[in-house]
Order: sequence, then structure tokens, then C-alpha cells
Amino acid sequence: MFFKALKEKLDNRWIKVLMEVLLASIAFVLPFLLMLFISLSNKIYPFGNNTIMMIDMQSQYISYMRYYKSLLNGDSSMIYSLSKVFGGDFISIYAYYLASPFNLFVAFCPYSEIPAFFLCTNIIKIGFSGLNMYLCLRIISKHKSISHYIMSVGYGLISYSIVYFSNFMWLDGVMILPLVVLGIEKLKEGKWLWLYPISLAYSLFTSWYIGALICMFSIFYFFYSFFSMKENFKSRIPFLIRFILFSIGGGFIAGIIWVSAFLHLSGTKATSSFGSFMTYPFQMIIAGFLENSYTSTSVIAQNYGYAAMFTGVVSLVLFQLFFLNNKIPLRERVSALCLFSFYIFFSTLSITYTLLHGGREPTWFPTRYSFAIGFIVCFFGAKEIDNFEYTPVYASFFPIIIGIGSTLYLKFTTYNVTYNSPGKYNISIVSLIIYYATTLLVLAYTILNDLKPKLNKTLVKESFAFILAILSSISSYRGANVVFKNNVNTYALQNINTYKKDDMYTSDFELVKSLEKDKTYRMEATFNRPGNYNEINNNPMFYSYNGLSHFSSSELKDVENFMLNLGFHYNGFFEKYNAGSTVAINSFLNIKYIIDNEKDHSTKPIFIKQNPYENLNLASKNNGINFYINKYALPFGMVTSKLEGERIKDYDILLDYVKWYDHFEYQNSLFKMLCNNVIDEDGKQKDIFKKVETLSLKTSDELNFETRADKLNYYTGPAGSKITIQYQVPSDITNYNLYFCEKNLSESVSYTMDNFSVTISNYWDKGIKPIKETSNRKHILEMTLKNNLNSSYLLDEFYYEDLDVLKEYIDEIRKQGTSNIKEIKGSLSYGFEGDYLINKDNQYILFTLPYEKNMHIYIDNKEVPTEKKLNIFTGADLSKISKGTHKIKILYVDNSIKCGTSISILGLLMVGSGSFFYIKIENIVITKFKERRKDNEQD
Repeated sequence: MFFKALKEKLDNRWIKVLMEVLLASIAFVLPFLLMLFISLSNKIYPFGNNTIMMIDMQSQYISYMRYYKSLLNGDSSMIYSLSKVFGGDFISIYAYYLASPFNLFVAFCPYSEIPAFFLCTNIIKIGFSGLNMYLCLRIISKHKSISHYIMSVGYGLISYSIVYFSNFMWLDGVMILPLVVLGIEKLKEGKWLWLYPISLAYSLFTSWYIGALICMFSIFYFFYSFFSMKENFKSRIPFLIRFILFSIGGGFIAGIIWVSAFLHLSGTKATSSFGSFMTYPFQMIIAGFLENSYTSTSVIAQNYGYAAMFTGVVSLVLFQLFFLNNKIPLRERVSALCLFSFYIFFSTLSITYTLLHGGREPTWFPTRYSFAIGFIVCFFGAKEIDNFEYTPVYASFFPIIIGIGSTLYLKFTTYNVTYNSPGKYNISIVSLIIYYATTLLVLAYTILNDLKPKLNKTLVKESFAFILAILSSISSYRGANVVFKNNVNTYALQNINTYKKDDMYTSDFELVKSLEKDKTYRMEATFNRPGNYNEINNNPMFYSYNGLSHFSSSELKDVENFMLNLGFHYNGFFEKYNAGSTVAINSFLNIKYIIDNEKDHSTKPIFIKQNPYENLNLASKNNGINFYINKYALPFGMVTSKLEGERIKDYDILLDYVKWYDHFEYQNSLFKMLCNNVIDEDGKQKDIFKKVETLSLKTSDELNFETRADKLNYYTGPAGSKITIQYQVPSDITNYNLYFCEKNLSESVSYTMDNFSVTISNYWDKGIKPIKETSNRKHILEMTLKNNLNSSYLLDEFYYEDLDVLKEYIDEIRKQGTSNIKEIKGSLSYGFEGDYLINKDNQYILFTLPYEKNMHIYIDNKEVPTEKKLNIFTGADLSKISKGTHKIKILYVDNSIKCGTSISILGLLMVGSGSFFYIKIENIVITKFKERRKDNEQD
């Protein structure tokens, strides 16, 4: 009998477990299938030609994912990447974009199918968002109910996840937030103490940025939970202590990521930035809760108050009723209202809005925390339906009044959208029908519940919940589908054929990389990938090679400034190789190989087919592709002059009336410092770049100018005025290239050179441009003012590059270079070593790798002090090193990982031991405290 009873008990337990698993599976499958159907109906790859890649994903994230795949396949370094400009750590990119465990599976995905990989993992995350919301509500409410599906599908398909579908690294945070909240609720009960810190650590680990926003929400939610407790203040103290200790523990567990991210991202654009005070239109906040708030990428292109937090109109109705349900304690409703109002109010003011983003106002992808507001709607809406039967009859009229008022408000008001263009919300009739149908169903239920008290309340309640779950699914589906349809209709999504055309060039880069085993060189392409959004050339990460072009938030500002000084394109978002490349700088920066698409003449530097570039005659699978080797390319490291009294500073310093915004003079000074023995007959150091002389200068009659003491021309005149300058290239110069650049006031002037437009834009194409020679060696530059000028200088930079002089510099530097440099890889390090000849006093070793504190230089295995030279690069003084050949090594060692790992281990120990022993210790302390207080009272 005993064993029979035990078996029956076990059988019942397994049935209960299987039932729970089945119900939870529905919460995952429902949003998963709805998203799958949306992908099918909108022909998203692999179900059609539209990919989910848009905006930054098609030019930035896809490149990082491809690079990450090469890393997982053993082809790249996790520690250091030369696919960033000049080189830099990879951990910062990994911590911001790639740390999600879902991304590990890209190792098994072909490069050509990565767009499908993005779609698959995103849909899975949305499924888990629904599942985690279900688990959160199911466990907190302590009962099974169909009503949980109303909120699980609403939160799973929250418009934030759909609008920001291409920001794949943010969806892990959306997915984990319900478990973070569940963990806090369990902290209150003194149970499952591990859940909150582990969930919090996951949010920080998968994206430290979204994780930081979740940390802030956790604090705000804790205050709601703390003040809504019915216990007296002293009885709440243990909850406060648990929250503080396990928050620290969760933060410590993620230390391996955020410590590295914090250290690596200092000195980048990831710093605090508060804009001017302004208010955002309240219409956008209201519209953010509704179906049609997203119309095109323009609403997320610039910040003007847009927020994506639509979770279906069913959850919205229930959320409003929550505040009128008398069964729910007043203090809880007031605390919830404070939490909600806090986010809404702070979202309408620019300063507080910036604070909610961690101290930096976003431009693209505004209100990045709005998924937390959507969670608030679903979470408190679920509390309402848990207490459905206590909803007063009059409460149903509240959402009706709010709905009518909001509809009229949105219909008869406009608001400024991107670039201050007027906008109006497009009201969805179907969404309104579902909204009012929900309120009427609630009204019918409350009336029925009052009139028929003997009804099976559980059956009736679950029946109404079932209907509402269907309406919620329809509403959420429509909200998600309209986002995809708008992106398809506005051609925002990249076509798979465009991506695969990009991918075809992979074989060209692999062909070049196969020429040398060690990656001790840089290479670049002179053409933009056709799929690049914003014409961003991000080839190095896309194809996993060492190059200059880059696009990320993890680039050092010093690197970006140096790129500007050299005349490359940088606009605050991305660096572009094809604007700024001269033979001299290619050689200095070790650009050894160049891949050129001869069919693309718009961006091809003209020097590509002449000395010192030699055609490699490699057979490409793609038409029009040529491969060149730069015979002047210098190694990563070179022995140079002492570099005393560096003259290359920021470009606002005057030297002989030459301003350092003159990129060519900047490059001349660079080579003069590297080598001081290339001199002319007068004993002066030779210039590689020489200014083309002006033959004549003419202006429109209404335009005046004066040449001041600094030898610059200052112009005053109206828009539309013209300046015409004629140049004469010396007839005795045969081995040269021509370049033109104008950095100052470029947005105020349009240019034509020899009747061809010269594109110079601060955003799109800033930097040095190659100019083709004419038969008579004369060139005409015409500048037309776009705006009025008042005593403003316009300095054109038109130079020729003397390759004979450049060769003299290269030959001298190479005498003390190395030909046996090799790559060094370690678990936490990356670098290069080679043999260098020191044959003079007061010399210096300079590596064209950015200076960081983690850089170490060793000479004959003995470390020497590293220094920052040329404002950016890494070097060391060789004055005390004996003459002769020495083995010199530069090594990047990422100590932040060691530090972060130690903190993570400490966090795991804290959480692990705390989960087992904390409550016992707390009970002992509380018991002793009560006993002591009792003894004191007796005394």
C-alpha cells in the first residue's frame, strides 16, 4: 500500500510538472509563431528577399558578427583587433554588441546565412521574452491562469523589440527583465536569492549598456516594491539589505564584462553628454502606447520624444483598471503610479531623459529604456486581471474616457518630428475596436459577477481571459506586423541579394591574406561595399582583415582626431579610407595591399596604377577586381629619430603661418620627424607634398577679400558668390600625384575642380581627394558660397606628392626596419616582434599601434617604459640601448579581463554562499536582536 500510494503521488507530481511545462511552452510558442508568421508574410529572408538588416545592422553589426564568426573559427584574436583603425582591443566591441550566448551559434552558420541567423536568434529571444513574462506572472500570482498569456504575448511582441529588431544586442535585456523583477519579488520573500543577481548579471553581460538601464529600473522597481509592503518600516529592512547585497553580487558576477567595457570605453564617445534643456511632445508619449506609432526609420533617426512601448491595447486597458481596483492595496497602487509617472515625466524632459540613458542623450534609436515602460503596463495589468472579480462596474468607464480623450487629442494636434517636420498620429480603427471591445468585456464581466454570484467564478473568469488572450494576440500581431510592413514599404530593409553580392568579395580578401602567413600588414579596398548604409566603408570587420575604415562607439577619440589630422574622413560616427589616402600615409601606416574595383571610378584613388603600386595579377572570381602591393609599405615598427620637440600637435597651432588643418603640411612634418637626414642642397629637410602655385584668383563683384598677416584670405560676401582660382603644376615634375582638400567651412561652400564636382561634406565625404592631371597642367577650382560669409577664411589645399622624395624617406627608414616581424598570440595578449638595427645615438622605436596603458615594449625580453608619441602611437626610448641588432617586441596584455574575472569569481562566491546561508544568518541576527530588545524591555 505504501509503495502504491508513493507511486500515485509521484505520478501526480509528474503530471503537474508536465502540465506546467506545457503551459509555459505555450507562452514561448505563441509569440514565436506570430513572429514567424510575420516574417513569412513580409518575405523576410530566408522566406523572401528582405532581410532584417537596416540602419546600423547592415553596415556595422553584420560586420562585427562576421568578425566574431572568424574569431570563433580561430582566425582572429579576442584580445586585440587590427580591423579597428590602426588597431585596438576587441573586448569593448564584444561587450557592447556580441556577448549574448545566442551569438556563439554563429560559428556553425555560413557567412552567407548570417542574415537568417539574426532573424532566427531574434525570434527565439522574443519567444523567451513571452516565456519569462509568463513565468514572472505565474510564480508571483501562485496560480495557473490563461490570463498570463494576455501579458506574455503582449510583452513578447512589445513594439520596442520589433522597432529595434535590428539592434539584436538589446533584445537579451528585454528578454531577461521579467526574471530580474521576479528575482526582486523573491528577495522580498527571502526565497530563490540567486535568481535576481544571476538575471541582473545576464543583462549586464549580454549588453552592458542595456544592462545599465535595467540596473536603474531595478532600483526604481525596488522602491515601488519596498513602499507597497504592508509591514512596518523596520520589518522591511531585511528586504533592503538583501537587495543591496545581491545587487552588488549580481554586478560583481558580470564584472568580467563591465570592468573591461568601462576601462576600454573610457576615452571614446561613450561619455556623458547633456544637451540643452527642452521638452518633447507629449503626443509622442501617448502614441508610443498605440499601434501605429512607428511609420518609418525617420521616427528613430533622431531623438524628438519617440518611444516604442506598445504591448497591445488589451494590456493597456487592464493597466488603467489596475488603479481603480479596490482589492489591490492603495499604497501599492500609489507606488505603481509613482513608478509609471516617474518614467513618463522624465521621458518628456531632455535632461532627465538623458539621465535615464546613463548620462548621454542618444540621437538615433531614442528612448532606449522604453521596454521597461511596456513591462510596467503588462506587469500591473496582470495584477488587475488576477483581481478581476473585484473591479468595480464604474471602473470600465475610465479607459473609455481616456481612450476618447486620447483619440481626439491625437487627431486634432500635430507635433514636430525629425528635422522639425510636422507629424500626426494615424489612428488605427481596428485597434480602437479591440480597445473598446476589451472595456466592454470587462464591463460585462463585472456586471455578470455582481448579478450572478452563484456562477462558477473560476470558469467564467478563465473564459473571459481566454477571449482577452485572443484579442491580445491579434492586437500584438498587428502592432508587430505594421512595423515590418512599413520597413518593407519604405525599402528600409537590405535585400539579401545585396548582402550576398558583398559576401562574394570575401574570396578576394582571402586571396590576399593567403599571400603571407603572419598578418603583419594592413590592407584596404578603394571601393565601398554596395550594401553599406550611409556609404560607410566598414570592410575590415566585414572581411576580417587589418584595415583603417571603421564604425563603432568603441574607437578612441585620439585615434579619430589623428585620422582627421591626416586628412581622412571622420564625421563622429565612422572613418572612411577612400577619403584621405595618399601614398605617403599608406606607406607609413603599413597599407601593404590594396584591392581595387576598376569599375567603380567614383572612389578610386588615381595613384593606384602607378609606382610604387605593383599589380599582383591574382585571379579574382569577381569581374573588374585588381590587386596591388605597395612596395613602399613600412612595417608596424620602425627605428626613427629621437622625436624630440614633436611638432605634430592639434591642428590649431600656428607654425610659420601654417595651420595644421593643412593636411599635407601635417604629413610633411610627420616624415621629417621620422627621418631627419633627407635634406636638400641648402641643408633643409625635403617636403614630400608641395603646394601647387596659384596663377590667378578672381571673385564675384559682390565678394570682397583681404589677405591678413597670417597669409590667409578672409572673404565677405553673400550666398551665391563665386571664387575662381587657377593653378599651374610645375612642368619639371614627372613623378607625382595631385590631391585637393578643403576642411574649413566646407558645408558653406560647393566646389568644382576642372568642371567636375568635388564632393566635400562634413558628414559624407570629408578629407583628401585625388585629382587627375590635365594635358596643359592647369587646373581651375571654383568655389560657390552656399551661405553668407563675413570675414571668414577659405584655405584650399591643392598639393602634388613627390614620390621620388618619398622614396628617399622610405629607404632611410627601412635601413633600421625589420623584415622578420611576426605575430604573437596569447590567451590574454597579442603583439608583434622582430629584429631591429640600432646604429645611432638618441634613437626611438615607434610602432604604428595606438598607445594604451596595456601596451608593453620589450627589448631582448626586458621591458622598457612605453611612451605615447605623435599624440597617438606607442614607442620607447632607445638612448640607453647599445648599438647593434636587438629583438624588440610590442605586446598588448588585457589585464582588465584578469581584474574582471577576479570580480566575477568574487560575485559568484557571494551569491552562491549567500543563497545557501544568508537567510539562516539573517534569522539568527533578527532572533538575537529581538531577544536583546526583550531583555532590555524587561530590565
